[in-house]
Amino acid sequence: MIACGIAIRLYLIYKLPLWHDEAFSIYAAKRSWVNIFTGNADPVHLPGYYLFLKIWLFFSNHLFWARISSLLVFIINSFLLFKIGSKAKNRSFGLILIFLYVFSGYFIIFDWQIRMYAGVITLILLSLWFLKNKNWYLFALANTIGLFYDYSFWWYFFPILIFAAYQVLRHKLYNLPKTRYWTKILSFLSISFLLILIWLPFFIVHLKTGLAGITWINRHSHPLFLTSFFFGSHQNYFLVPIFIAIAGLGLHLFFKTKKELMLSIILFSSGLAFISSLIITFLFSPVFHLRSLQICSLGLLFLIAIAIHWFWQKKHYYLVLIFSAIITINFFFTASLLFTNPGFLLIQFFPWKNVLLNIENPPKEILFRETKKLPTPLLIWGLKYTLDGKESLFSKPIPYKRISFISPAKKESCYLLSNSILEIYACD
Repeated sequence: MIACGIAIRLYLIYKLPLWHDEAFSIYAAKRSWVNIFTGNADPVHLPGYYLFLKIWLFFSNHLFWARISSLLVFIINSFLLFKIGSKAKNRSFGLILIFLYVFSGYFIIFDWQIRMYAGVITLILLSLWFLKNKNWYLFALANTIGLFYDYSFWWYFFPILIFAAYQVLRHKLYNLPKTRYWTKILSFLSISFLLILIWLPFFIVHLKTGLAGITWINRHSHPLFLTSFFFGSHQNYFLVPIFIAIAGLGLHLFFKTKKELMLSIILFSSGLAFISSLIITFLFSPVFHLRSLQICSLGLLFLIAIAIHWFWQKKHYYLVLIFSAIITINFFFTASLLFTNPGFLLIQFFPWKNVLLNIENPPKEILFRETKKLPTPLLIWGLKYTLDGKESLFSKPIPYKRISFISPAKKESCYLLSNSILEIYACD
């Protein structure tokens, strides 16, 4: 399964062109260490991911190499899900989790691109794994890194902080066993939270800018779109009731059986994150970021796994086979959307690769100038990145110059490649 997942993601890494947020990731990671740490490189996201990416890009800033980091994260996540699932129930449950993750219509959106979201899942799973094994200092380290890595981690961390505080209070009030255990969990969570306070002044300075940077999420607040997005069914709306039914069965089975710690934390965190983010969005400011609520889709993944595992134990193999086929078909549909309708997955690709592919014989020089106000300065950066041969594997750089004016004589000796946002002329 993992080998199949790696092969599909490698294909996407190789074939898909540079998209807007990936360009921004590379652009931000090339800024100075101080600019990244203080949040000036990107006020919408925390500095942790960009600090990691800056180190990763030390070897190469080619698109293929940069995306390989997400592929490695996918492999690590698959391993951690298997370990956590096997520890929570048994080996078959771990294998079901791997299958659902590898062929998830939601997580496939992130496992190939240069963004922080797949890494957030890694830090969440590491936090849970260290907690389960009582590796307290590693547990605190994973949480601390996660809090600095991206705001997405906060939707996991603060619910688990509330969950631990509730458990400590309940155990002390009723003199229950494991009081010291929950007190230790709360203590190490508090230490991680206190460390993030060091960065709090930068957070406050960039808060208004950061919130303004995600106002676009209001355009995607339709319940059907939100539900299908989190379940990974996207345009396959007819699958939404099926996924809801399976997840609902998983939730019912969870409450019927003995509560396992890691499953309890994941489901509590995902539920509280979903509800609280919706309330804050409708009452105060939009924070219901579809891509940042990784913990919500992770919770749904576990609920579906619980239901499928129950069918497997009851030897309803035909139902398991049907659900597996539905999930697999839906996965390949989502992967095809990346080529046919990426905008539906909230991804905007740069057009420069297609423009350059139309050049049969690379010219000696390419001249380009702005024809109107660009929707983003990254379009210029994206074009230069492509011309430098960093977008396509095995491609060669194409010489270019950026000029603000092309003389009539020079213009006649060049042929026009595109006139949509920039005037691009190839000159022999």
